[in-house]
Amino acid sequence: MVKKEQFLYEVKQFIRSKEAKRFVTAELEFHLKQSTEALKKQGYTAEEGEVKAVQQMGSPITIGQKLNRLHRPKVDWRLTALFLLVMALGFIPLLVLSSESYYYSFYAKLIGCLLGLGVAGAVMFMDYTKLSKFGWVFYGLGCTVVLFTSAFGPTVNGMPSLNLGFFYSDILITLPLFLLGWAGILRNERINMFLVGLLFFFPMLLLYRAVNWPSIVIYFVMVSTMILKTRLDKKKMILFASAMIGIAVATFYRFPLKEYQLARIYSFIAPEKYGGGMEYLYVRVKELIGNAGLFGGTQQVEIYFPEGSPDLILTSLTYELGWIFALLLSGILLLCIFRMFFILTNIKDHYGTLLISGGLAMFAMQVFINLGMSFGVLPIVSVSLPFISYGVSGTLLNSFIFGIVLSVYRKKDVIWTVQS
Repeated sequence: MVKKEQFLYEVKQFIRSKEAKRFVTAELEFHLKQSTEALKKQGYTAEEGEVKAVQQMGSPITIGQKLNRLHRPKVDWRLTALFLLVMALGFIPLLVLSSESYYYSFYAKLIGCLLGLGVAGAVMFMDYTKLSKFGWVFYGLGCTVVLFTSAFGPTVNGMPSLNLGFFYSDILITLPLFLLGWAGILRNERINMFLVGLLFFFPMLLLYRAVNWPSIVIYFVMVSTMILKTRLDKKKMILFASAMIGIAVATFYRFPLKEYQLARIYSFIAPEKYGGGMEYLYVRVKELIGNAGLFGGTQQVEIYFPEGSPDLILTSLTYELGWIFALLLSGILLLCIFRMFFILTNIKDHYGTLLISGGLAMFAMQVFINLGMSFGVLPIVSVSLPFISYGVSGTLLNSFIFGIVLSVYRKKDVIWTVQS
């Protein structure tokens, strides 16, 4: 007679993943308990019912092998391949653009890519579920970093920047902290919507005071997407959205745009007529895009942008290599977004869903904003093209996003069966 403990022990011998062993044990114990209770109602004693339930389960060897295949961690090789591809494409500007205005260094780019691969790999293989209990910590840390940067960070292009001596970055680097923070907070389905509103608005106010519009927009879309993926009451969410719009209007009225910010808007609307300091960039973008052919520039145009505008690198690449390359590169980045969305639709773990939806929104907004800037349909702001534009911080930020998505996917068949 094989008892429950021996049966579970034999099954676990065929399961390699430590996480899967825990969840499989809980799952089998649940089924054995149900079967035992049903047999007790048929007249069996508790001990007899347990033995009978174990016999009905079948061979522990067969079950163990089957559950090992079903619940083992998986790697999404498609997203992994896309990640490695866009990382490699980031070296193309080093080979194509020779202008001294681009401070590209092969070794700096290589180090950034290696660090990015390390971050993505470390995040991918960690147990992301253990982060769920630290949501308030990550949220508070994100607010603290924004406050510190606003108070003590050096100003670059009118915006405070985080400078730790060995590490320099835009405030955008704090968004992963808010991603982890909000995922941990929103996993609590009983959280008060009024509190959600306050928590939602406070970082936006900090970012607004730090004059960082790109981070505000990306933060707004990221958190709004995560809130929509929660199981909160829909009527309350509509009231919440209305309140947020009202607060945003009141904030803009109380803290109107500064003169140089208005100058950037006017320069975008009419760059040939308005001399707001940014008009040169808009004229250059229009000139390069207008003279780009299918396989390269149709006229001899100097591909030069002023120092401090490496976020327009796709504009230069479009002129130098042509629209075929630009559309191919844009298509690969869009494939990354579509693949993340496909993974999102196949995740049943609530916390994992929140993480992917927020990470997807963060990555997609960077891509869409930069593409709009590069092709002259959106105002020029400090948003890099993921993995292509220069900068270690941007590479680390987006490597973290890919790592989170791959981490959730890796455990999608390990966790959901017990939690659902």
